Amino acid sequence: MFYKELDNGKYRYYQKYWNIREERWLQVSVTLKSKTRAVQAEAKRILEDKINKKNSVRLLQAETVKEVYEEWLVIRKMEVKPSTLQTQMGIMNGFIKIFGNEKLTRIKSATLQTYLLAKDWSYGYRNLVKVYLSSLFDYAKTVGYLIDNPMDRVVLPKHKVTQEELELKREHYLSRNQIRLYLDILKKEGKNPIFNILVEFLYLTGLRIGEVQALMWSDIDFETKILTVRHTVQRANKKLDYRITTPKTIHSYRKVYFNSRVVELLDELKHLTTVVSDKDLVFTNGRGDFFGLDAFNLYIQRYFDNQKIGKPDNFKLTSHVFRHSHVSLLAELGFHVREIMERVGHSDEKTTIQIYTHVTEEMKQNSFEKLESVALQYE
Repeated sequence: MFYKELDNGKYRYYQKYWNIREERWLQVSVTLKSKTRAVQAEAKRILEDKINKKNSVRLLQAETVKEVYEEWLVIRKMEVKPSTLQTQMGIMNGFIKIFGNEKLTRIKSATLQTYLLAKDWSYGYRNLVKVYLSSLFDYAKTVGYLIDNPMDRVVLPKHKVTQEELELKREHYLSRNQIRLYLDILKKEGKNPIFNILVEFLYLTGLRIGEVQALMWSDIDFETKILTVRHTVQRANKKLDYRITTPKTIHSYRKVYFNSRVVELLDELKHLTTVVSDKDLVFTNGRGDFFGLDAFNLYIQRYFDNQKIGKPDNFKLTSHVFRHSHVSLLAELGFHVREIMERVGHSDEKTTIQIYTHVTEEMKQNSFEKLESVALQYE
């Protein structure tokens, strides 16, 4: 046993020992107030107890990483939606191919860190892999295969956000004037009137695209001008295999007030719909079934001119931009952050506040510019 004096005047005692399970030398420690003989004896007793506990722990036997991974998948299937599970499996498959046959207890923090840093992944994807690996090893720890989660000691570099990335993220929406310009382009050049209606509907309601795909006529009350978000649509695979499921989060279940313009849009949609959906869907592909998300995104990008609309060249229009644009509209109209979150079904206020702050900053700047133009003439 040995000790070191700390900056706060206390003493940290250390003892190395041979870990029977991991078959290597490890170290335990304890911090006490002094270095008297009595305290040293107490430190020795505490350290011996720690060593005995670590060497006496009986772990469940799991031969390989793959065995535990398959157990973890059973739990995940009960916790997440099929599309989420498919995403997680796709991300984890690469890890299992390399380490699946390794003994679970042989996977160390350094090994995991090397694996994560060796890949040419984006910052976001690397952190996503880290989250899923942490979940896997946390399961192994919880059920008794491991004492510690090796992912707890994995350190990844922080992402350096460039000014360009920051600006693009802050302005990932269209202003009211930009929406007007874009709708005018669609009206003149767009070949799909139903998709044209969908663009304005998304902007005026703030619904997620999956919520619109699953929206039914029975969800809409024209008397009260309230629609109820009860479902969303998810794709089970990369093909057009859409399925109605529960909304994204508990906050996604909500009632959304809509204005008279939305009533006009829905009336127009009824006249354009020639095949009535047996699923009672509001927006369809023209054959009464779900419209394709990829087809919609391609359509809106085809008619989007960054220069005409006033967006940078690296700005890419997707269906989700209209949702952010709705948040921008509400902020401009003076809605409180909490009101906006409830309306759009946000559980995390980060995105809402990011857009809200940027819009209100622009509004303040415009107000100051108006004030600057005021000049009183007097003698």
